[in-house]
Amino acid sequence: VGMPAEYLAKQLFDYRDGRRVDPVMAPIAKALKDDEVAAVARYYASQPAPSLTLAGDGQSGQSAALTLHAAGDNGRALPACANCHGVEGEGQGFLLPRLTGQPADYLARQLDAFRTGGRHNDDDGAMRGIAQRLGEADARALASFYAQGGAR
Repeated sequence: VGMPAEYLAKQLFDYRDGRRVDPVMAPIAKALKDDEVAAVARYYASQPAPSLTLAGDGQSGQSAALTLHAAGDNGRALPACANCHGVEGEGQGFLLPRLTGQPADYLARQLDAFRTGGRHNDDDGAMRGIAQRLGEADARALASFYAQGGAR
């Protein structure tokens, strides 16, 4: 939800073609014809996106996540998430997905998959490199931060 149809279609094609692996999604995507992939992508893209309110809540994990979102961490060669995923985590086009409002467990699993090589459908390998430099605690904090849309 809240993702462009082109992004969603790319992910479904990647599941179908084995560039992205998931035991639930891969068989579903493999069963879809090209026109069905397009229809599913259009449907989910048309659903209303969650609110884009980002703010720190004073808790250390949320504060660290807000810093990573807005400024990154030069010491670990981590760019700000906002550089690619947008100032409010809204995503940029069909290759850089929306983060705000996505479920925390989903985001944490994706960061882990990029870190361990289980997911490798980022076209230039940027997310794999970033996830490998991102600590597990920071990954969980970022996942929670985006899932909550920041502090409410």
